[in-house]
Amino acid sequence: ARGPAPTVGGDRVVVVGGGFTGVELAAAVAEGYAGRWRVTLVEMAPRLLRGYPDGVARRATHILERLGVEVLTGAQVVAADARGVDLADGRRLPAGVVVWAGGITAPAVVRQAGPPLGPDGRVEVAADLALPDQPAVFVIGDCARVRDPVTGRVVAPSAQVAVQAAEAVVANIAADWSGGRRRSFRPRLIGEVLALGAHAGLALVDGCLIAGRAALALKTAALAEYLRTVGGLRLVAGQWGLAVVRRLWSGWAGPWPTTQVVARRAASAVATDRGEVGWPLSAIL
Repeated sequence: ARGPAPTVGGDRVVVVGGGFTGVELAAAVAEGYAGRWRVTLVEMAPRLLRGYPDGVARRATHILERLGVEVLTGAQVVAADARGVDLADGRRLPAGVVVWAGGITAPAVVRQAGPPLGPDGRVEVAADLALPDQPAVFVIGDCARVRDPVTGRVVAPSAQVAVQAAEAVVANIAADWSGGRRRSFRPRLIGEVLALGAHAGLALVDGCLIAGRAALALKTAALAEYLRTVGGLRLVAGQWGLAVVRRLWSGWAGPWPTTQVVARRAASAVATDRGEVGWPLSAIL
């Protein structure tokens, strides 16, 4: 990996937020700049990856620590500046780079409307995805705090949940118009895949936990399928080819273009403080 080490605030990179974004980015930076940058991942909750099974969180934490990431859970950031972050317990974490990946909250225009908000700042919705006291108003997407009607557990926001929720709302609106009954929304989680550097990954598919290169292969396949649905095979081939060219041009060692190559590009963007992640498969971040 290339790029200068941080100078202001030391050689530490602090990533705030232990969700998918924070975990993947912390792993990519720690692996891409091993021995040059110290990476600290800060999460307010008692563990990483809220909304996912404990086993996934434990394995992810173990892999991060093996990569040299310092994982701080139960640690709330109360202030941040160009030289680091302050924690609620009084500790100060000096840093040359601070990356905020602290989760999702409802936009200001939604909050100003006065809907009920959960502790994470997302909008509480009823089982049919409408506001509890305004059945004609539906809320979907990442700002909706969706619960599984069977388990009562809050579902982590993701693209697959958002797409399914949109389909459910359309069906419920059609039911209203035809005099039918609304149905409760129950997300069908096909699976989640987490990339942890170039050689490790975790996948949760139909309740089964898959680790290692098999998980990375699943993630690469899922992202390729997403590109296909957006722009067809031509887009997949074009983006993949561009990733190959960039790898050869940059002289990076390691696997051929996969999600991890993109993660290294993201780490390089952090290194040069450009914030550029707009190239193939960057949606993983």
